[in-house]
Amino acid sequence: MKIIACISLIIFFGACSSKKEEVVDLIDIMPTSDYVEDVNSDSVVSESSFLSEIMAFRQEGIEVDSLEKIEKRCFPDRFGAKSTEKTVLFHEGSETHFFRWIYADSNKVMNAFYNWIDCFGDDCTSIFIGEEKRFQKNAMQLYVNDTSLIFIDSEDRLSVGDWRRYLSKMGYEDDWNYFVRQSRGGKAKWFTFVEKTQTPFER
Repeated sequence: MKIIACISLIIFFGACSSKKEEVVDLIDIMPTSDYVEDVNSDSVVSESSFLSEIMAFRQEGIEVDSLEKIEKRCFPDRFGAKSTEKTVLFHEGSETHFFRWIYADSNKVMNAFYNWIDCFGDDCTSIFIGEEKRFQKNAMQLYVNDTSLIFIDSEDRLSVGDWRRYLSKMGYEDDWNYFVRQSRGGKAKWFTFVEKTQTPFER
C-alpha cells in the first residue's frame, strides 16, 4: 500500500508540474501589445497628415471629403522635374486632380509646357499659345511660372478665386507667365500677369 501511495503522489505532483509548465509556455508565446501600438501610431500619423491637407483645402473654400496621393505617369514627367505632387480630391462622388511639377529653371518648365500643349491629352491635341481652343471635356486650370507647372482638373466647376487663394497660401504670388482656364465643355481663356494684375493674353 505504501508503494502504491508513493506512486500515486509522484504521478499527482508530476501532473501538477506539467500543467504549470504548459501555463508558462502559453504566456511566453502570447503576442505583446508593442507591435499593435506601433502600427496604430503610424496610422494616426498618416491620418493626421491627410486631415491637415484636407483642412488646408477647405479653409480656402475648396470642397473635399477625402484625398489620395497617386503615382500616375503624366506627360510633364518626361522633362525631369525636381519634384512632383499628384493629389486626387474626392467630394460627393466627383474627383478633382491637383498636379504640380517643380523644375530647376524657367527653360525646363517652359520646355515641358510647350511640349505638353503641342500634344495635349489622350488625343494628342495640338494647341498654340493663346489659342482659345478646348483642351479637354473637364473643367481645368493651368498655371505656369519660372519654376512651377500646375494643372487642376475637375468634373465639376472650378473656382478661380478659391484655387488662387490656395496657391497663395502655398507661397505662390500672382506673377504667372501663363494662366489658362476652361469651364467644362468650353474653350480655353488665356491670361498673363502684369505687375501682379491678371491681363488677357494677346498673341
